[in-house]
Amino acid sequence: MMEVAGEHWGTAAEVAEHIGQGVTEDNVRRWAERYGLISVTMKDEKGRKQVRYLLGQAVRIDKAKRDEARGRPRMAA
Repeated sequence: MMEVAGEHWGTAAEVAEHIGQGVTEDNVRRWAERYGLISVTMKDEKGRKQVRYLLGQAVRIDKAKRDEARGRPRMAA
């Protein structure tokens, strides 16, 4: 996880691990495609490019999807 201007950014794996509760890397990537989860390409500590996602927005999207009555239900914490 990386903090930039007071916002936490993470790779799909980091965001999925932070949220937990059945969220996968594919969920995070799908949220970016379908629901506008902000993603940017940043360089890591070794200078390699990585796609990072805004954690706070991902948490809000996850909550909205859990509260939705459509699709396969996921377990709440």
